[in-house]
Amino acid sequence: MQCKSLWIGLAALLLSASALAGSAAGERRTIFKQYKQDLTAMHRMTSGGSFDQAQFVRLATSFNDAAHKPWQYFPAGSQSRDSKAEIWTRPAEFKQAVDNFSAASGKLVQVAGSGDLGQVRAQLNLVQKTCKACHDSFRN
Repeated sequence: MQCKSLWIGLAALLLSASALAGSAAGERRTIFKQYKQDLTAMHRMTSGGSFDQAQFVRLATSFNDAAHKPWQYFPAGSQSRDSKAEIWTRPAEFKQAVDNFSAASGKLVQVAGSGDLGQVRAQLNLVQKTCKACHDSFRN
């Protein structure tokens, strides 16, 4: 019986070590999933859906808050199937892409407060372009 407990304990230890090794990629993946949910909801609202300014401001604020979170989860050696090596071999360019995205998402919150649907759509498109630019250069 002690042998069985030892194997169970060893398996648990190995699984927890494996989870820790992949935690940076997992953390950033979780944040990016939140981005997608917020972007999808905002896009629906601005493209024929019912535009609710208060709800859009909440979504834009949530998105902007999350926009500053994943970058801490890109330490050296945390490459995953989704990330290109260029994140670490071209850090200045990666930082510029992150800064462009962060600025665009911050401005989205400001524009959302105006209630001008045309400006909101234009800024949301700019946010999506900054996402795409980063994906084109730094995501598999």
